[in-house]
Amino acid sequence: MGTAIASFVTGLLIVFTHFDETQVTRADELRGNLNKIRNEGTVWASQNIDYEKLKLELQKDSKELSAQIQKLSPSLPELQQMSERNDLRIQRLNSISNDRLMGLSLSLRMDQSDLSAKALKLHFSTSTDTQEPEHSEMLSKNLAEVQTQLTGLIALPDESLKALQSIEATLPKLDAAVSHLTRQAPKSLLLMRIIEIGLPILLCLVSLYFALRYPLTNERCLEIQAALRARNDKRQL
Repeated sequence: MGTAIASFVTGLLIVFTHFDETQVTRADELRGNLNKIRNEGTVWASQNIDYEKLKLELQKDSKELSAQIQKLSPSLPELQQMSERNDLRIQRLNSISNDRLMGLSLSLRMDQSDLSAKALKLHFSTSTDTQEPEHSEMLSKNLAEVQTQLTGLIALPDESLKALQSIEATLPKLDAAVSHLTRQAPKSLLLMRIIEIGLPILLCLVSLYFALRYPLTNERCLEIQAALRARNDKRQL
């Protein structure tokens, strides 16, 4: 019951405060893909690589990326180049040598991140709140910075040590820009504060009202206790 009420209240918050859940989901997805890039770079630098496991992961993730590209292509025609690059990547997986596999993996992670950024940009373009122009401008500026950084990384050679060094230098800037992409509009934040603070106070006042009006005096409590004792005594006889 408590879980149901909590879910109901959460739903009300999202609806009445115009909380952009898709924005947060897309931004978290982008952050997760950037973390994958960081992890791949760490593994590459350590040379502690399980190539068979990595190849299986790449096959699975490349197919998932193809499905995501196909889903978004009607709204984002510019994904054609990424689709061709991913198709070529899938073909290379069958014959690529182990020493080049890690670079191929990094290029996949960067395409995943780039796709997440494009999907987030698409969401902003279709749901921008014209009443919050400063907020929309801030989001667009940070997203443009993310896309610029990603474009530079994607252009680097797959197997280049320079690529790894550039990734390590660029990720902190990307993290800083992505951290701003989950920010909600000031109006939504204000409404959330009003509801989260005002709703508990209102419910407490309602509870207090009914508690004060409930006809339970000291005399009535004594009567109830006496009736309970009498009933218990009859049961024991």
